[in-house]
Amino acid sequence: MEANPSAAPPPNAFVLSTALGACSALRDLGRGERIHSRIQQRRSDLGGNMVVLETALLRMYASCGCVVQAEEIFQAMGERDVIAWNAMISAYAHTGHHTRAFGIFRIMLLEAAVTPSAATISAILAACLDLGSGRRIHCLAASIGVESHPSVAISLLGMYSRCSSSITSARALFLGMERKSLVAWNTMIAACAQRGLAAEAQELFKAMDVEPDGFTFASLLAVCCDLDLGRRLHAGIATARLASRLIVDTALVGMYSRCGSLGDAAAVFEGMEDRDTVAWNAMIAAFAEARDLDRAMECYQRMLDRSTCEPNGVTYATLLAACRDRGDLGHGRRLFRDAQDRGLYPDRFVQSAAVAMLARCGAICEARKLLREAKIRDVEAWNAMISAYAQMGHLREALGIYREMEHDGSSSPDLFTFASALAAAAGLGDLDTGKVIHERMAAERSLKLDVFAANALLTMYSKCGSLGDAKLVFDRIPDKDTVSWNSMISAYARHGRYKDAIATYRAMECCPDEATIVSALAAASALADLDEGAAIHARALELGIATPVVESTLASMHAKCGSLDAAMALFEKNREKDLVSWNAMVAAYAQHGDGSEALALIHRMELEGISPNGVTLSGVLASCSHAGLLERGMFYVGWLSREHGVAVESEHYRFVVELLGRCGRLGEAEAVVRGMPLEPDPALWVTLVAACVLHEEVSRADRAAAGLDPGDAASYVLLANVYSAGI
Repeated sequence: MEANPSAAPPPNAFVLSTALGACSALRDLGRGERIHSRIQQRRSDLGGNMVVLETALLRMYASCGCVVQAEEIFQAMGERDVIAWNAMISAYAHTGHHTRAFGIFRIMLLEAAVTPSAATISAILAACLDLGSGRRIHCLAASIGVESHPSVAISLLGMYSRCSSSITSARALFLGMERKSLVAWNTMIAACAQRGLAAEAQELFKAMDVEPDGFTFASLLAVCCDLDLGRRLHAGIATARLASRLIVDTALVGMYSRCGSLGDAAAVFEGMEDRDTVAWNAMIAAFAEARDLDRAMECYQRMLDRSTCEPNGVTYATLLAACRDRGDLGHGRRLFRDAQDRGLYPDRFVQSAAVAMLARCGAICEARKLLREAKIRDVEAWNAMISAYAQMGHLREALGIYREMEHDGSSSPDLFTFASALAAAAGLGDLDTGKVIHERMAAERSLKLDVFAANALLTMYSKCGSLGDAKLVFDRIPDKDTVSWNSMISAYARHGRYKDAIATYRAMECCPDEATIVSALAAASALADLDEGAAIHARALELGIATPVVESTLASMHAKCGSLDAAMALFEKNREKDLVSWNAMVAAYAQHGDGSEALALIHRMELEGISPNGVTLSGVLASCSHAGLLERGMFYVGWLSREHGVAVESEHYRFVVELLGRCGRLGEAEAVVRGMPLEPDPALWVTLVAACVLHEEVSRADRAAAGLDPGDAASYVLLANVYSAGI
């Protein structure tokens, strides 16, 4: 028709309409626009057929995603039949303009008084985002007798699958279908897959009475996390008659990657005859998820050098995230420049990934500048910035970014934003800010509090000292997970309510994990309840979570309860002794006056390559103090600070003063307090005064009294003892 228009008679309305239909199917906007131009030139000749042609033009523009041009044609139409209305509703629905689609639908029903068809119902169901609207359309479909029409039934199935939190309504509709098409089976299997219901998806697949296609297998593979099952599906795919393998092979790459079989993923990818950008992205993501940035970058370079596929925002977001995880600022900056050169910035996924990468790699100022200069600051970009500051320990800055986001107003916080801000407030012990964030969460009616955000609230109140508020939040969580229970157990333990911690552990409605067992053992240890500790340990053994951390905590509990032999037996049994384990045993022997055993453990630590820390030094000094080993204690202070870089803190100076005081060398003890590089705290002066009580040195005690806390009556009882001894 376009090759030589002057050599043939002008096409009639039927030919033009058919050609526009082909352009719609192929989404060929260029040819569609040229046909539109010819129709405009011959408008007077085609007058009687313009309604048909305008409807065809409307559908062509709608299919090509040109909703503005489609609406211009729609508004200019003198007559609109149901097909035109359907095309306009469908155009808005499929381009994300759901509210406008419903607006046109209402005008069609109420003002134009056009009776909807099955196609109308199918079009408006695609615009439904909530279950209430979907059910009202379902009722309308039933009232006009099109509920059982194949296209309407499929659209209803899709709506219930999309809008409902469960698949109950979709399943009931599906089971009521007399004849289930392949599209119906695929819709139902996809609904199960999207909710992670792998077993249900498999059962549906086994019950299929039609030949599966690529979409069927792709949905099954998307939810498959079992390598054996995945390989069986792969074998079935190999014998299936599929029109195209592209979508299935891409899903296979994702499945093998998810199951940890990178070799199989690469083998499928290398065997693909055709690859699109989605397939390349799947392979790049497989390498990235395996923390293999080098191979991910190689795959990206192959995509650039050896294929006709262009990288998109997902490509760069995936690679930037991999750079973030490895802390590779060099590659990250190069990729960001590539994305900018290709016009993919500001793509919101690229922007968020770039902000997170820069921040995590230490270029925090660059990340913040990027965020502030961005034309589109979506919630993901803000979250990346808040999270990066929090993970680096810059908690005040994290809260500052949160407040800046609220003030900016370019996007509303989501539950991840609130959870990150609450974590920062918890780390600072800032209860007032935490309560403000909680109030803001409650005011955001579009957000439904999930267990992740509820746990963040619980932890914030607990760490900020508001145990009552923590308990209120805990009681209101409908579906508590293990983290919820662990947070409440830890909250009670943190506030010294160990019996409540044990009671909460016993009341758990889900399976405990390692953190649960450790917290419960710590509470039993604080109560010196060996029987409870033994019961907790027995349960850990039953559940298969008697890990080195659990064994270490159990040993510490026995040590604190005075069962040093049992503690040592557990300690020796533990093959993965960490620094905490060693320190616990050193402290246990020190607390029970067995300094020689504590010091022997220090030497063993050194021989086994475990570097001591400040806690170790406290244990050593405590043991030396109990044993009166002044010279050895002073040696360890020098040795641990010089050879292992252990910082000598106020607590360590207190032990040194106590050691010197016990040995009667009060002059040296006073000199240590007055000459230390830190500001002496009241506890140090109390230790010196106590030594003066022991040796009845009134004048020295009188001088030391200047450093006592005026609000601490016990300190002055000590001083009174000195004066009475002096008299």
